[in-house]
Amino acid sequence: CGSRRVRYRVTAHQPPAAESIAGSTAASVFEAARAALLPEGYPGSVRPEYLRFQVYDTIQAACSYLRAILSTGAILKASGVGEAAASPMAAAVAWVLRDGFGMCGS
Repeated sequence: CGSRRVRYRVTAHQPPAAESIAGSTAASVFEAARAALLPEGYPGSVRPEYLRFQVYDTIQAACSYLRAILSTGAILKASGVGEAAASPMAAAVAWVLRDGFGMCGS
């Protein structure tokens, strides 16, 4: 077994400049997003059209989420949520109907 010697040199620590902190933060956020959204080894590990597909898939998911929010708000308003005369049962039935129709539409 051979031994390896490592030498360390201690230097005065200078705090990084504000520009490098902002740049490194932006770079680390970008890398975190890239690691979460793209497969390992991208772009060499996927077909060339993958990024285009992923963009359209993300837009579709966002639109679907927005549709659910808007339809829920409309159904709750139509069933009288927020009004004194509204019945909790009417809101519950409307919620179940919305989910049922949402399954048919998806």
